[in-house]
Amino acid sequence: MFLLIIGLISFINEIDGMVAASTGPLHIAAALGKYALGIYPPIKPMHPSRWAPLGKNADYLVINKNCNKCRKLDKCECIESIKPEDVKSKLVHLLNSG
Repeated sequence: MFLLIIGLISFINEIDGMVAASTGPLHIAAALGKYALGIYPPIKPMHPSRWAPLGKNADYLVINKNCNKCRKLDKCECIESIKPEDVKSKLVHLLNSG
């Protein structure tokens, strides 16, 4: 397991950036100073106000709405409502500010 984690960190160290849900790899990328864009649901306690990636090149994307409906569903309609264009726009902003 240790070698898998070292391999993952080494891989992340070689990339320019990462777009991911709030997961360990996203936070590793942010800690390494990579461009890190987290995708979050507007549900507390999963909301980015608690779990956003930290770092000079880190940011997050969440729709502006309060929701608890998705908490009990197999898929999150709030996450699915984030369009690829929204991600692209946020990435362009992140790249231009870094």
